[in-house]
Formats: sequence, structure tokens, C-alpha cells
Amino acid sequence: MEQNQNKDSLLAKWKKKQKNANPSFVIGKLPKRIENPMSETQKSFWFLQQMYPESPFYNVSKRYDFKGYLDVSCLQNSLNIIIDNQEIFKSYFSSENGKPKLNFSDLSTIDIEEYDFSKLPLTDSEFKINQRIQKQANYRFNLSEAPLIKISLFKKTSDEFTLFLTAHHIIADQWSLDIFSTSLAKNYKALQNNQAISKNSTDAINFYDFAFWKNNLDTKNQMEYWRNNLSNKNPILNLPLDFNRPKKPSFKGNFNTIEFSNELSLNILNTSKHLEVTPFILCFSVYFIVLQKFSQQEDILIGTPFSHRNHKSLENIFGLFIDTLVIRASVKKSFSIVEFVNEVKNVFANAIHNKDVSFNDLVQELNLDRSLAINPLFQVMFVYTSKTESPNFGNNLTLTKTSEHSANVSKFDLTLFITNDNGKISSTFEYATDLFDAATIVRLQDYFKETITYVVKHIDKSISSIPKLSQQDQEVLHKINTNKPSTFAKYHNIHSIIDEVSKATPNNIALTFKNEHITYSDLNQRANLIAHKILEFPSESKIIGLCLNRSLDMIISLLGILKSGCAYLPIDPEYPEQRIDYIVSDANVKYMLTHSNLSERFDTLKINTIFIDKIEKETVEL
Repeated sequence: MEQNQNKDSLLAKWKKKQKNANPSFVIGKLPKRIENPMSETQKSFWFLQQMYPESPFYNVSKRYDFKGYLDVSCLQNSLNIIIDNQEIFKSYFSSENGKPKLNFSDLSTIDIEEYDFSKLPLTDSEFKINQRIQKQANYRFNLSEAPLIKISLFKKTSDEFTLFLTAHHIIADQWSLDIFSTSLAKNYKALQNNQAISKNSTDAINFYDFAFWKNNLDTKNQMEYWRNNLSNKNPILNLPLDFNRPKKPSFKGNFNTIEFSNELSLNILNTSKHLEVTPFILCFSVYFIVLQKFSQQEDILIGTPFSHRNHKSLENIFGLFIDTLVIRASVKKSFSIVEFVNEVKNVFANAIHNKDVSFNDLVQELNLDRSLAINPLFQVMFVYTSKTESPNFGNNLTLTKTSEHSANVSKFDLTLFITNDNGKISSTFEYATDLFDAATIVRLQDYFKETITYVVKHIDKSISSIPKLSQQDQEVLHKINTNKPSTFAKYHNIHSIIDEVSKATPNNIALTFKNEHITYSDLNQRANLIAHKILEFPSESKIIGLCLNRSLDMIISLLGILKSGCAYLPIDPEYPEQRIDYIVSDANVKYMLTHSNLSERFDTLKINTIFIDKIEKETVEL
């Protein structure tokens, strides 16, 4: 879930500059009697895992497919050398007074779980392997017990094998999994050739040496940058959702992946060179633009992961070196595309310059309103990765493919992964199934592809020139708008139809919700009451907020607003107060039609409330 080291990355260039600028940089060994040198990111992951103990959202998994002769005993020994050399594999995290405490076990080996499906038909073998892999990817680690890593080996045929590794994110990032495969190959070849493998020196630094050093950096000036950048009102990204946001997310997720054509991939890489930016920045900029088009907001915040491995001494250490940057950009339609790309480049460079403030510290410093329903500061992520070259396991065994594996979870509303595989680019949208339907993500995926295709061909045009609809959506809209005779052509509005139907068939059922129903006559009369009530108020605003739970009252109120000549703005009662406040303010809503049992939702808002249940009660009393 995070950004790997790669030649295309702006972060990679920054790291190289840092190494050259700090040739004497040294992280010392952890002082004695320091009990708990966990990183802030580790602490954050620990707390979140305690809140959602059954969720595998902090598992990271990788699949390694082999072909050839595999010496299982040699593979096991190669693994044990890695486990023994990397101290973080021995760590586990107990709870002490509600806080995490780092502990170390005397673990020096991890057994590979072996499964032989080679005697099954190939399709059955693949099915069994994928079934086991999915089960392992969803494995629930107990953070208070070591090891926090699980490894399985599957034999598919006599010369085809799959190694599958799952670790808890608290001890590993994706870079660590690359270190794992490189180290495994190096050890395997050495053992096959009867070469000695030296153990790490006790003086060699490990992840917790780094964590202690990082926790003691002076970040006052950097914190000031983030306060200035994020202390103002941080808008919640108002994407059109398919489902109501639950009070407590399940973190269930799915993903959609497409590969770009060779032509489009090459155009993206060439345009990046022409603009003197990385493909990361170009794709990141397009993501901002797409989100602006879907949300109709200019001020947008996106999270993106980065690695603290900006010094050579940290490159081969297993551990959790990542953190999250919050990138805030104003997507103004008047900007040319190239102007906006350069704006994102500068904003990201400033964020990287102030990267030492951990996201966990930042959230606490800003004292944000917290809600279980929504992520603080940002709701969407962007991740750019370049696939690394597969390591060499010797002449008799080939690592044919490596791939990250999803546990069908989504920690955020939406995450866009852009992957560069030797010049071939693909995009993956990971999304929360609590919020989005698969068809919506397909549309979003299509629109992103068409937008980036437009961008690389029209880099000097304005953002406002970018088509608002994908080609497919335009075709659908064209079909809808073709001139065909319509039964309702003589009507000017929907409530005129309801009026006529209520006169023709007053006792027919108009609405049904669960065990309730009302006739057309009742619907029309109750809607008229609401319309008359609205017309009693000054016509300062033609937009009436409609905040009701799903019910008959919601449809009755909607119709009543339309009868009054106003427009309605639906607002989900489950939205956080901050989001409701933003929506009301942005739309200049003066009146809110709601139910009295929701009155407390609007106590702090400067808005007039009309309660549907009181309208009907007043009428009955009259």
C-alpha cells in the first residue's frame, strides 16, 4: 500500500540528493534502557488494529511464482537466515495501560507451511492454491504474539511452485517484501553453491534504532508548515456515493484494474519528460482533476505514502519505514493543465521537505474532530509504484512472477494505484464496497483513462476544456436525449403528473415503504401542506435542504418542496456535522426540512428548520 523506490519517482531523486548532501549521516544504536522505541506509524497501526481486531486491513501479502527445480530444505534454511538476521521479526506488541509496548521473543526460525496439489488436475490445483492464498491474506494476526509473519509454499505441478508471504503491516512495508525476495534469492544461491553466509553484526543498525532516532528529531519548524497548510477548514471530499456511509466502516473492499495501451503508456512517460516532472506527479495531477470533476470541489486533499529510507544505511533493513503525506491542491478550472501539474509538483516538493512530522502527530496537533465513519484530513489515496526486477535464484529455479495480493479490504474510500511495469502502465482503483458499487468504479476508471489520454495530448489547454463525461457516458446521454415521443411530454413537472393521477385514481397505492403505504390522495394532500408551509417563509433561497431518514416522509417532503417552486438538496442525516455544515454553507441553504427527532443535528448551524411532523400535527389540531 505504499510507494516503492523507483527510478521514476520524484522521491527517489530527492533521496539521492539527500545521500549526496549528507555523506557522514549515521544513525546510532539504540541507547540502553530505552523500553519502547516504536515509530509513530507503528503506534497508529496498533491502535487501529485494537479498534478493529477482526479486520485484515493491515496485512501485506506478496506472491512469488517459481518454475524449475525447487530445493524446499534449502528454501527453508534461506528463510531462517533472514529471520535470524532481521530483529523486527522477533518483535511483538503487548498492551500496557491501554498503550502498546514493544517486546522481543527469542524467535530465530519460521516454518514454511507446505501444500502439495500437484496430483490434482491443473484447474483444481489453481483453485485450491487461490483459495488457500485468500484465506492466508485474511489471516488475523495477534499482535501480542510473535511471529507476525506467515509463509506458505504450494506445489502446483512437478516444476511449478508458489510461495506466499503475509505479514502484519506493523513490522513490514512493501519495500520490505522486496528486500525479502532479494535476500531469499541471495541466500538460496549461496547455500546451493555451499557458500558461507555471514550473520549481521550486532553493531548493525535495525529498524528500532531508526525509530528511536526518528522520534527524537526536532520537527517544530516542519510542524509549523503543516499547521499553516492544514489548520484552515479541511473539506471532506464530497464524491457521489452509491450507498449511505455507515457509522462504523467495515473496511470491506474490492478493486478494478485496467492496463493502458503501449501508446498511452509511452505518451505518459514522454509527456512527463517534456514537462520535467516524474510520471508520479503527472498521474497524481490527473487524479486531482478527476476528483474535482466528480466532486465539483476545488480544494482537494489526497493522502500519499512515502518511505523514510532516504539514506543508504536503511535500504536493506526490514521494517515499517513508511508514513503518509497529505497533499492539498486547489484545482482551478482556469489553470492550464501544465500550470496545474507544476503546482502539484511544487506542493509535493514542499511536503517532502517537511516529511519528518508523522501523520499521527499531525492529526493530534491539529486537534481535528474525529469520527469512526470517516478518515481524518483525507478520504482518498494515491500510490505510484514501479515493479522491481525479479531476483536470480540460480540456473535451476526461475522466479517467473511476483505480485502483491489484496485481502479484499479498503482502508480508505478510494485509492488509485498506478503501476509502471517496465514502461507498461496500469491503473487500479481500490474502493470501499460500503460506499461504491462496482459499476461506478468502472465509470471512474474509464473517465480517468480518458482524462489522462486528453491531458497528454492537450497539455497547454485549460482544465475547464477537459470533457466532463467519458465517451461511454456521452453515448448513453445522447441516446436518452434523442427526440422520441414521450407519454409525459405535455407535463411541465413531476408534481403535475402526481396531481392528475391523484384525481383520476385517488385510492390507488402511491408509495410503499416496508410495512407502510399511502394512497395518491394522501400523498398529494400531505405534500400540499408542506408546500404551503414553505411558502409562508421569505423567499431568500430557492434551495430547501431535505434531511430525513429513508421513509415515506422523505418522498412526501421532496414532492412538497417541488410544489412550492423550490429545489431540494438531499442531505444524509448520518453525515458528520462538519460535512453537513459545508454542504449547507456551499449551497447557501436557509431552510432545512427535517424531522424533530433530528433537531440536535442542526443546533449549531445557522439555519431555519421546518419539522415535517410538526406541520402535520398543527394541521390536525386546527
